Amino acid sequence: MATVLNPIQMQLLQIFQYQQDEKELEELRDVLLRYLHAKTEREVEKACKEKGITVETIEGLKNAHFRTPCKQ
Repeated sequence: MATVLNPIQMQLLQIFQYQQDEKELEELRDVLLRYLHAKTEREVEKACKEKGITVETIEGLKNAHFRTPCKQ
């Protein structure tokens, strides 16, 4: 079974085709992680804004109990 790579994976393979030392690999990893972190934060902020979720909403959920009693 052949694996199909998406365009991002193909681009990364092209970037990584050259030998890099451990420091360079760590730097690239950090850049990618910072990018993904920022993207995730934007998506969470967007979803919270659309749904009207505030810090107070989240704080209120900290002590909420959603479990149902066990059936015997």
